[in-house]
Amino acid sequence: MEMAAKSLAESGFVRQMVPYSQAWGPVASVILVALGWVWISRDNDRRESRKEIRTELNDLRDLIRDIEMSARSYFRTTPDDPESDRLSSLIKRSLQTLAGRLIAIKLRWKELDLDSDLTSFRRRITSGDFDSRQRRAISSTDLLILEIENAGQSLIDAIERAFATSFGRFKH
Repeated sequence: MEMAAKSLAESGFVRQMVPYSQAWGPVASVILVALGWVWISRDNDRRESRKEIRTELNDLRDLIRDIEMSARSYFRTTPDDPESDRLSSLIKRSLQTLAGRLIAIKLRWKELDLDSDLTSFRRRITSGDFDSRQRRAISSTDLLILEIENAGQSLIDAIERAFATSFGRFKH
C-alpha cells in the first residue's frame, strides 16, 4: 500500500488533484447561469403578459368609445327609424361583448374588479326608455348623452387605474 502511494506521488497524480475551491468554480458558474436564465425567463413572461393585457385593454377602450358613439346615434333617432333597431341591437351585442371580454381578462388578472363600473355604464345606456316605442329623439347636447359619455370615461379610468396599480412601471 505504501508502495502504491509512493508510486502515485512519483507519477505526479497527487500533485494534479484539484483543490475543492477550484472544483466548485465551474459548478457554481453553471448554477448561476441557470438561476439567471430562470430570472430572465420569468421577467420576460411577466412583460409579455403585461403587453397582452395592455393590448386587450386598449381594445376594450376602443369598444367602449364605439358603444358611446352608437348610443349617441341611437338616442338621436326616433323609435320608428329603421336605424334605431339596428343601433339598439348593436349596442346590446357590444355590451355583451364588453362584459365577456372583461370576464376573460379577469380569469388571467384576478385583481381586476370593474363590475360596478361596467354595471353603471350599461345602466346609463339601457335604462329609462331604451328600446321603448315612446322614446323621443334627443339632441347631441342632451344631459343623457353627457351621462353616457361620463359613465364610459369612468369605466376607462377604472381600467387604467387597475392597470397602473397592478402593472406599474417598477412593479414585479
